[in-house]
Amino acid sequence: MLPDEALAQIADRERDVDRACRALVRAANEAGGTDNISVVLAEVMSSVDS
Repeated sequence: MLPDEALAQIADRERDVDRACRALVRAANEAGGTDNISVVLAEVMSSVDS
């Protein structure tokens, strides 16, 4: 299991959501993940009210 700080650093470093997901899964595996690893990230898009 990765600490919250490590998760935040990876998510902040990667600007592309797909790349961030792959980096998070890779980090979890490298940290000794032995079961299924899932990642859910949401990209918040700004909107302009008309």
